[in-house]
Amino acid sequence: MTKKPLILVTNDDGITAPGIVTLVSIMKTLGDVVVVAPDSPQSGMGHAITLNSTLHIEKIRVPEGDYEAYSCSGTPADCVKIAINEILDRRPDLCVSGINHGSNSSINVIYSRYDERCYRGRD
Repeated sequence: MTKKPLILVTNDDGITAPGIVTLVSIMKTLGDVVVVAPDSPQSGMGHAITLNSTLHIEKIRVPEGDYEAYSCSGTPADCVKIAINEILDRRPDLCVSGINHGSNSSINVIYSRYDERCYRGRD
């Protein structure tokens, strides 16, 4: 019997962001979903990690009940590290982040995952 792909969902807008619910509904059609996301908005903190504070994780009750969700006091990168090292019983097959509630434009492209130059093949 083949296992369904394990999909880790996170974001930088926080566990209560509307976009994460939409993303989960799409990802559930592809595999088993586990959400680990910041307990508050962390926009612009995608590459940051917490060094001098204790991280707290809380399992969140989801209305649908067909996936697990955890709120983390850290950054998006902390969420992924904690998911892989402490929460999941195996490495995820896919990690997805989003859906943003705002645009990634102007100066935001410096720290956003989307950079048009990468897709055009320019330096």
